[in-house]
Amino acid sequence: MIRSIPASLSLAHLSLDSFISYLQSTGWRRVEYKDQRRIVFAHDEGEGEAPSLVALPANEQFSDFSTRIAEAIMRVADVEQIIPQDVVRKIQSLEKETSRYLQKAILYLSLRVPLLMTEN
Repeated sequence: MIRSIPASLSLAHLSLDSFISYLQSTGWRRVEYKDQRRIVFAHDEGEGEAPSLVALPANEQFSDFSTRIAEAIMRVADVEQIIPQDVVRKIQSLEKETSRYLQKAILYLSLRVPLLMTEN
């Protein structure tokens, strides 16, 4: 069942990298695809069933990027049996978590590197 994403749910700040990270963290695997303008992921279904596929635009600069991302969100929501808004929220949550992790790593390194330099 194809559902639509409400206009009130903004996709403006949804990055391609975040979407890819979400797919990889939830069991989707990247598959080879001839068209360089698409990044395709597969989600294995039950034994004997064909995997579910979702295609993402390969570049955020493509004129149809927002439309294709919205279609991909709806496809993932159908496969994962959740509403599209939850897919967006999960992607955004993962993005925030990743950002916090990177900030902590940078802070740790900024404190640790000077100590290592003074030890030598």
